[in-house]
Amino acid sequence: MFKRALSLFAVLFVACAGNDNDHDNNNNEQLDDECLGVVCGMHAFCAVGPQGIVCVCEQGFTKQDGICQEASVNAPCEGVECGANGVCQVQEGKTTVCLCGPGYRSEGSKCVVREEPKWPCTGVECSGHGFCAVTTSNEAFCVCDEGFITRGTACVDPENCVPSCEGKECGSDGCGGFCASECVAGLCQENGLCPTLSANCSDGWCLIPAGTFEMGSFENEACRWDDEGPVHSVTISRPFYMKQTEVTQAEWKSLMGNNPSTYKAGGDYPVERVNWAEAVYYANKLSKSEGLDTCYTIERCHGTAGVDLSSCDIAFKGLDCEGYRLPTEAEWEYAARAGSTFTYGKERAYIGSDWNVICELADDVGIGLPEISWYDYNSGYRPHPVKQLKPNPWGLYDVYGNVQEWVHDRYDEDYYTACKEGCTDPLAPEKLGFRVYRGGCYAFEAKDLRVAKRDGAAPAVRQSVVGFRLVRAAP
Repeated sequence: MFKRALSLFAVLFVACAGNDNDHDNNNNEQLDDECLGVVCGMHAFCAVGPQGIVCVCEQGFTKQDGICQEASVNAPCEGVECGANGVCQVQEGKTTVCLCGPGYRSEGSKCVVREEPKWPCTGVECSGHGFCAVTTSNEAFCVCDEGFITRGTACVDPENCVPSCEGKECGSDGCGGFCASECVAGLCQENGLCPTLSANCSDGWCLIPAGTFEMGSFENEACRWDDEGPVHSVTISRPFYMKQTEVTQAEWKSLMGNNPSTYKAGGDYPVERVNWAEAVYYANKLSKSEGLDTCYTIERCHGTAGVDLSSCDIAFKGLDCEGYRLPTEAEWEYAARAGSTFTYGKERAYIGSDWNVICELADDVGIGLPEISWYDYNSGYRPHPVKQLKPNPWGLYDVYGNVQEWVHDRYDEDYYTACKEGCTDPLAPEKLGFRVYRGGCYAFEAKDLRVAKRDGAAPAVRQSVVGFRLVRAAP
């Protein structure tokens, strides 16, 4: 059987490929290796082509209902000319195809030459001052000699280079400089435009997409504290809704019946002087009011929320809970950054020729922070109504300044070290100690509003500079 199959295969592909005996011998070797043990049934034989191993019907037979049967008078392949590099074969349903030899592909009822893709660096000489390399996007790129800069597929002398930023918001100007400033998200698209980060907010809640970001601050960031590092990659695996503003005094009073705030200036001011336990108590009560399962088990409390609540036994049910809860520390920083890698989550975060971050009292005009934050520079040392300044790219107001915001996690100064290789949906260890709050407040300097800045206090502490906002899992 194998001798017969070998003979037919050799005849078939000598006809298809039109090559000499050397090629015929190569096919024999391939057949012996790959077709060994392959049983194609009566009136069929094994063959190896560009598509892999196939069973080919003998001359005068066609594939019908999965087996090779004698061809009818009006055989489907009758009159089909595949050319010198292929042979007609009938597949299921009596469909004719051309089984093509190496270097050819089937195109309708013909075998045509399989064209090799053009090498991107073909003809690219880099002006004689470098060499061409192929990028991961399969495009030519010139690696230029020292003293020359890349401009498209050329290496040019910077002294003779004319910058070009027409139609571009960011990226290279072609002469070693950059067009405009960096994008808010810290990324520039290949077309020279900044990516659009669109807010998706309705009824006071913003959808925060799942994603990965770099959490913390680098050692060379001015004003930083050691507990802000190391910078580590964090994946937020679940989309979630975050309240567009801090919880207001009107919202608190409507649900809780009191107002603990020091600055009772109006219902649209953020509620403050709320301790951590009272914040989660409010979250549970809001969940119950909307018929949602709560996110916390709260037992054995002493006192009244908004007045003197303390000493509760509180257990978190997990990130998949249905109701309202405080954001984790990672969720808060992820949402506050909204894709940004800047110190304040803001494009214009620096002033001065040396590009130093504002660390002390100074003229903050130019850093962009007063556009989005109430802090010592513009607040008059008091809180302000929510939604008075610009939101971040994901639609959140006052994530920097106004009042600091409680988050879920315990404070652990070494927490980031355990995650330095990267982690997903992290939570700080549950141990006795402080709870974290984030974002800075109306009384703080710019250095304390940096997005990586961490603060904390005992969960029973109330302060006129601390409030909260809530999140909820996206259905």
